[in-house]
Amino acid sequence: MEIHLDGDHLEPEFVAINPFLRIPVLVDGDFTVVESLAILDYLETKYPAPAMLTKDAQDLAVVRMVELIAVNELIPGMYPLSRDQMGSGTPEPQEIVKAKEKVYTVLQFFEDLLDDRPFFGSNDLTLADCVAGTVVPLMPLVGVSLDGDPKITAW
Repeated sequence: MEIHLDGDHLEPEFVAINPFLRIPVLVDGDFTVVESLAILDYLETKYPAPAMLTKDAQDLAVVRMVELIAVNELIPGMYPLSRDQMGSGTPEPQEIVKAKEKVYTVLQFFEDLLDDRPFFGSNDLTLADCVAGTVVPLMPLVGVSLDGDPKITAW
């Protein structure tokens, strides 16, 4: 089922699949998975090659931290910065300051996590890179410079 971001998620057919009204949703036969991180875990387990998760405990922790921080900190932190672009009104100046502080805290954390390997916690692409890769490239669009983050920029 193709869902357009113009209200299709409010249609009864979609509400029956995901009562939380959010995208993404994965329907695989008679099994439905909601929430992006759960979808990624499902796909990783169902299709294990190429592996998108490391077996090393520390590297796996890095992958999970990046995933969860991107979803729980970076995306909500970006929301006030993207309100103008989304037509949701202009945020208050103090909202913008707090949002930028939060976003820059996350970016600094990510910068510190990136070591001499090309990806988060690995020499190969991981689920962390997929999750962070959907958000970090949007920073310049919401007025956040990546100039002070050479590892993120290289990543």
